[in-house]
Amino acid sequence: MIIKGFVIGIGKVIPGVSGSMLAISLGLYEKCLDAITHFFQNIAQNFYFLFHVGIGVLLAIVLGSKIIAFFMAHYYLSTMLLFLGMIMGGMPNQWQHIQLYRKTKSHFFFFLLAFLFVISLSFINVDYHYLVSPHVKNWIYLAIGFLDATTMVIPGISGTAVFMLLGLYQISIGMFASLTSISNIIQNSSMLLPFAVGLILGIFLISWIMTYLLKHYEEKTYFAIFGFQLAAIVMIFIETLQFQYTLLEITGALLCFLIGFRIALRFERME
Repeated sequence: MIIKGFVIGIGKVIPGVSGSMLAISLGLYEKCLDAITHFFQNIAQNFYFLFHVGIGVLLAIVLGSKIIAFFMAHYYLSTMLLFLGMIMGGMPNQWQHIQLYRKTKSHFFFFLLAFLFVISLSFINVDYHYLVSPHVKNWIYLAIGFLDATTMVIPGISGTAVFMLLGLYQISIGMFASLTSISNIIQNSSMLLPFAVGLILGIFLISWIMTYLLKHYEEKTYFAIFGFQLAAIVMIFIETLQFQYTLLEITGALLCFLIGFRIALRFERME
């Protein structure tokens, strides 16, 4: 169970590879939703199951965050296009999935609503000095934890892609990377504790919501997920093109894009 959790955690860290989609392919998604939404009906069994999955996820996030933070700092374009390749590599499978559903006006409405919602996120400017203000930072990190939980639970949505769009990716990676030692955890407790509270509350609430939506509005839910993914590709691509690069950097980045695309296709074939 820990190994499967580790695989899901890698999907949580890498943009475009949804951890919840990997949970589906490993046969854990519905079990996790059931264990969370019915946690108090069998506390011992559900805690045992979620604890082992969670340990694997945490190990993957901590180790993966440090590696990704290094490459983002030294090889930005190549890393970003690797991520974009992964996001786009998951799109064909999602498209085939929604092709099984009816095409109604309400379905396309939810697709368009999700698409426009993500586009609107690009107009949000995050003031990093505001984030470290002692008067508001607890609420900010609580909200980040809740948002992270949302992207963890909803299938097909990459949490790291959302954080990139909001300009919060470096902060979230920094928090995860700080979990490597007790001293770092204590030093960063002022942001880790509210983040953890938001994460736990978000996981329970969004799991209940997803259980309800997939039971009563499965088709509309998946159309909205597809709209989110398509908009994320557009906005991250635009963000990446705002800088100037050398021909060598562009060539290497395009190669990374192709590699990321193939990696995502392989993940999708695991289902």
